[in-house]
Amino acid sequence: MKKNLPFRLFTLALCLVTLLGAGCATSSVNIQILVPAHINVPSDIQMLALVNRYRPAKGEGLLNVLEGALSGENIGQDRRSAESALGGLTNALAGSPRFRITRPAIELKGTGRGDFPAPLPDYEVKDICAKANSQALVTIEAFDSDQSIGITPEQRERKLKSGEVQKYTVFCAVKSIRVTVGWRMYDAYDGSLVDEYRMIETVNFRAEGNTDGQARSNLPRGESVTREIGAVTGNRYSQRISPTWLWANRMYYKRGNDFLKAGKTAVKFQNWESAEENWRSALDDAKLKNQGRAMYNLALAAEMRGELQEALENARLAGQKYNNKKALSYASRLRARIRDQELLSEQMEGAPD
Repeated sequence: MKKNLPFRLFTLALCLVTLLGAGCATSSVNIQILVPAHINVPSDIQMLALVNRYRPAKGEGLLNVLEGALSGENIGQDRRSAESALGGLTNALAGSPRFRITRPAIELKGTGRGDFPAPLPDYEVKDICAKANSQALVTIEAFDSDQSIGITPEQRERKLKSGEVQKYTVFCAVKSIRVTVGWRMYDAYDGSLVDEYRMIETVNFRAEGNTDGQARSNLPRGESVTREIGAVTGNRYSQRISPTWLWANRMYYKRGNDFLKAGKTAVKFQNWESAEENWRSALDDAKLKNQGRAMYNLALAAEMRGELQEALENARLAGQKYNNKKALSYASRLRARIRDQELLSEQMEGAPD
């Protein structure tokens, strides 16, 4: 079992972090960024119907039960985890700036395993989308989880109060869970496939115990883990098909002169206009180092306003004119965001009003 950090050791570590941070010249702030989807979905698609197609068709169920028994899964575990995956996708797309979603009260039948069934016939796709008033159908069509457990005895030593060294055995257990998920998107117009994507996630867990059985029991339950992994895969698939708001961390300078310090206070209260005024005043500092810090911060201020070209120019000045070394990596981030904006403009053409 993974042990917690002793309280006194944790307190000491926290104090060290605090002391080290106290002399740091930088701080950080979070910024929300819209990132493009991994694929381009046709702009005429605005409403998505989300449907579960994992349930095994006639003749598939017995095979799935036997497979689950051999792998140590609970009966119906993968079916419930597939629903968690679709729930993760639903929750993620609920905040999508690109699509609206609907969940028709239907459940389609597939293989009930990790392999894709044959694509849905076009007439069925058209019928579902017509009833749901959607331009596309998104389905989860494959889900499979496999788990394995390995337990290894490990010899350790501990020193007794008498001074003697005692050897003892600890059983170390490792559970590996591998989840395979398959998604499809169909176009309502002709029933054709817009996307077919298979995801594989593997997570390892470790635990210890005084006996083989204790180590095994200290591992997390398989179903709770597969359901959580399923929800994560749904969230990740949303990022494949839809532009997504993500949080990014940005560094800025809080020390060097009074204007930089005042800028930090303004940022703390989300007063970016005041912060920018202070950083412009900090450019008049006699020290090149503080000028570079001020220009770097002005790049951040421009990014917060959404002026990415201005932010990039300020970052370049901070690096080239004022010799600020951190500006180089910041400029690279900004260039990447500018490239993303071109793709986002194309992808957001189909966004509902």
